[in-house]
Amino acid sequence: MSAVVLPGVRLLQPLDEGERWVVENPAGERFGVSPDVASILVYLQRVPDISAAGGRFGEDNVRNVVTMLSGCQVLRDDNAAPICASNKRRHEWGRLRVNSLFSIQVTILKNPSRIFAPFANFDFRKWMIAAAAALAIAFAGLIGIAADGASFVQDLAAPQSISSYFEMLLMMVFVISLHEYAHGAVLNSFGGQVSRIGVMLLYLAPACFCDVSDGWRLSSKKRMAVAAAGIISTFMLAGVCSLLRYLPGAPSFMASLVASLYVGAVINAIPTVKFDGYIALMAWREQPFLRSNAMRQWKIVVSDLLSGNLAEAFRNATRTAAYGVLCSLTPLVFVYSLFAVCDATLGSSGIGAIANALLLWLMLAMVIHGWVQIIRSSANSTDRVRGRLSTRAIVCSVVVFLVTLLFPVHVTSATSYASESNGTLTLLSPYGEELPIGETLIIQQQGLMGTRIVGTARVEGSTHAALVPAGIYSPAIAWPQMTDIEVRAQDAAVDAAEGATVPAFGRVVWDDGQSSLAEWLYRQLVLRPFKALAMTFQH
Repeated sequence: MSAVVLPGVRLLQPLDEGERWVVENPAGERFGVSPDVASILVYLQRVPDISAAGGRFGEDNVRNVVTMLSGCQVLRDDNAAPICASNKRRHEWGRLRVNSLFSIQVTILKNPSRIFAPFANFDFRKWMIAAAAALAIAFAGLIGIAADGASFVQDLAAPQSISSYFEMLLMMVFVISLHEYAHGAVLNSFGGQVSRIGVMLLYLAPACFCDVSDGWRLSSKKRMAVAAAGIISTFMLAGVCSLLRYLPGAPSFMASLVASLYVGAVINAIPTVKFDGYIALMAWREQPFLRSNAMRQWKIVVSDLLSGNLAEAFRNATRTAAYGVLCSLTPLVFVYSLFAVCDATLGSSGIGAIANALLLWLMLAMVIHGWVQIIRSSANSTDRVRGRLSTRAIVCSVVVFLVTLLFPVHVTSATSYASESNGTLTLLSPYGEELPIGETLIIQQQGLMGTRIVGTARVEGSTHAALVPAGIYSPAIAWPQMTDIEVRAQDAAVDAAEGATVPAFGRVVWDDGQSSLAEWLYRQLVLRPFKALAMTFQH
């Protein structure tokens, strides 16, 4: 029997003596292997004969290595099932690389080692001292927020000018760039090489990246330091910005910037998605493909349950499987969070309704894809078992879906408003939906990172055509004088307000009561986007 090493496979020596060798498969994924495994791989590159290799290294040893490496897309062996890596393929066109729907990269710099020269002489001890100082600054910033909590929350809900909004975006780009620079600086000081730096779309959100895959050649401790460098640097910069808030003349957007940096650092430390926290966990556990293996593990458990193999299901129900469930749920949580942000900022516009529907459809597609993978996990079973499993999976899916649709949900709706000089509010009604006269509304001031209740109002009158400033569509930004546009609207009278007047633009929120999940999904997935499209074509 033969085991052919796939084209593009690379074997890299460790940078630290006595550490694991590094294998890179054709998809660009790297993982560590022991020196014994590296020796067998080198032999198979020269002589792709399993029997000959078995005579030299031991038949059982060679078979185990071949099974593992074929599953990791390093060898081609028809008798080995994939047990390590996913079957994903990346696609490259020049500087564009598409790893998956949720990871699209554009390379800006290749082999940028020179920019890390100022930190080339840092050793592990110096980096630990720097990390301690950075965390102290981050903690000082949190103390400042706690001491001035009320003012901080109020600033989060303050609308920002368009110039402040773009200044904040530039600051975010600067911080993200320093975050990636920290990864590269630590890797470079340990003797590794950064192959690429660029920008990317990660889970549909813009981000930067620094390819530190050469870190696999380092010891576990140093790999953890490379991964943690980005998290710690972001925490530190959040602390610096928090302290700068108290300087005279500090920009008005500093509170929103600080909140986004602290939240971003926490999210980046989550170990259930391919962020820095996951890289650190994988380095600590010394397990390549930890996430993909864990997600496959819990799907095998469900597959065993559906096929009636309870003993095997309980045997596979390990902590790794539980971790895999969290890994599978986290992208859904991220997409739903993006839906919530989109709903809060653009939900009252036609574009927002369409974007919300697309995000919910994406979540539904992700769930269906998960069930398909569960059925495919029985690929090594007999046709009869696969058929029984497929039938049970479909039946269970339908039952769970129908029962879930009956769940009651508490619905809270919102739309944006423009305040008139006579004290009334003009409410945006993009879907043609009419609120009942007398409905109580909560008036909110909308900021980039939060809202603040400023009063209450009551609906007066039916839906009608009205001319309002275009800034009604984005109340979080304090727009200058803008051209009026014609919209479908309702009027509301202000009952009570904290100040003499309410903000020029903002949101109103009302309670829609209880609804079934099916009704809510129909409204979000079908009714509102189609109404928005219909009204767009009418105009």
